[in-house]
Amino acid sequence: RTQSTVANQRHSSLSQEPNVASAEDIVVMSFRIPKEHNSKDFLKHLYLRTQDNLEDASQNNELNAKLQACKQISSKSMLHAESDCTQRVYHYLLPLWWLPNGGEVEQWWLNTTFCDMDHFNNTTVASYHTAAWGIQKFKEVLEKAKSKTIPNRRDRRKALQPVSGGSAKKTADQKLSRKNYSVSQNGRSGAFANKEKRPWHNFADPSLRGHASPNQEPVWRIVDAVEIAGFTATKYDEVMAILEFRGDDFVRGQIRSIVGSAVAMVHGWLPLNLFDIATKTDSFLETPMAPSGNLYLADVRFHFQERKYNEGMFEVYGEDGSDSTVTEKNTSNIIEKKIEWVQDQLMDNRRSADERAKEKEWLEDLQHSIVPRIKSQILSLKAPTLVNCVKITNVPKKYKHTLQLLRNISVTGQWPKTSVARSNVIRNSNIRDSNDKITGGSFTVFNPQMLEPITNGNIKQLPLGNVQFPELTKAVFELEKALSLQETRRQASLDGSLTDACSQELRPSSLCCAINCNAQFKPHVDSGRGAGQTLSMIVGLGDYAGGEIMVEGIAHDIQYYPLEFDGWSSRHWT
Repeated sequence: RTQSTVANQRHSSLSQEPNVASAEDIVVMSFRIPKEHNSKDFLKHLYLRTQDNLEDASQNNELNAKLQACKQISSKSMLHAESDCTQRVYHYLLPLWWLPNGGEVEQWWLNTTFCDMDHFNNTTVASYHTAAWGIQKFKEVLEKAKSKTIPNRRDRRKALQPVSGGSAKKTADQKLSRKNYSVSQNGRSGAFANKEKRPWHNFADPSLRGHASPNQEPVWRIVDAVEIAGFTATKYDEVMAILEFRGDDFVRGQIRSIVGSAVAMVHGWLPLNLFDIATKTDSFLETPMAPSGNLYLADVRFHFQERKYNEGMFEVYGEDGSDSTVTEKNTSNIIEKKIEWVQDQLMDNRRSADERAKEKEWLEDLQHSIVPRIKSQILSLKAPTLVNCVKITNVPKKYKHTLQLLRNISVTGQWPKTSVARSNVIRNSNIRDSNDKITGGSFTVFNPQMLEPITNGNIKQLPLGNVQFPELTKAVFELEKALSLQETRRQASLDGSLTDACSQELRPSSLCCAINCNAQFKPHVDSGRGAGQTLSMIVGLGDYAGGEIMVEGIAHDIQYYPLEFDGWSSRHWT
């Protein structure tokens, strides 16, 4: 059995938030139909029996769900509800009074005998109500969350053709090159294939931590569309804007964080380019998350399946058990009815006075507590706050030999070129001197004692770093052993804060060590698992200022001051 919203074959960060309602979720099951049953009759029997069970569960308050449709497909199609889904559509019910002057628009809406979404969705919105500018501005803010369309080959060629009059355009418009866009999406066809991916790590549920790192592919998502799809009113005289999000997939918490950020942006509390700032690989920011309980899955699409069979996904059975083929017309009616049903369920859970009090408190906290923190974090991206502001020139004895070897490699221009994979998480991957010699970057050496059983002394099987710098390799792991013998060692917890009790246990030897010189790392998590250690150790050598390591946004001075942390679970950078 596979289900479109359950992340069994996808990364855990793509799992749907708990307590999110659904207007349409797809489940694909494989089973054998008994020989004595006609497949169509059995399908109808399955539908009616399942619907009865769901109604019983609903009456017992165990589950509030309905089976909307079912369809038998060929076993040869191998449809997978999770991995074959090409687009997921979510709706968020946003109370109008959250927006600037939204309360006035809400009262106007409730007092107007005829209203439809065109009152808010066309360019003459101000002519209907002077306060409706806030909704129009909110639409413009939501647009900024959409993925850009990457120029296709035709657009790039057209940009290079001569303009009318014979004068040729500039040689090559670099902005039109696909190389200038972060990552394009594979596995989608048509217009979807030309959408740009962006890393939404800062908009993920904070509890994901390292599972939502910008150096991991799952957080790179495409947002096909963000728009106001309509409006609806609750029985408590509260008007809700229906926000529609379409994308290839969404990181857990992403939609609510986009909504919370957009609310802050439309009020002018946060900069209008927040989405651009927070979707850079080298940024680590808090983003406001809108209240839960208003989000639901509206639709899931299987474009390849729909195109292959040129029809809708389901056969639908009415209350009398009669079957009918889904046409474009009645498909629309079915979708509209099930969305209305889910909206009614969500809005029935709202109690006007209680909900407004909680949400008003959230808005006040957003303005006066959350936004100032985010503004401070944005400023720190431009000018990081230094914890270590004093150069240490008196080198502790245990570090002297290793430091001298490292300085010789850098000064003589022997520093190896940083690998392509490592360069992806470094802002300045290869530092060069005036003679274009590499004097800094990052490379790896492996523990010779652990490699000996594998290589049997064959130098050809040794990693390049070990071959080039055998003396440094030996010194590095001897230094680790000396540091592990210290009476206490500092440790950072998963959230980046120092633990109350420092480790007094002997640290097991590491399999490898990354050696960096003046390399500024972007937020990332480590790959692999070393030799089974649960913690990485980092220490800084040299007479520098700054150079702290950030673990989940908390700065730690490491100059001759070792720190252990979980580099596989906690996002970290320098």
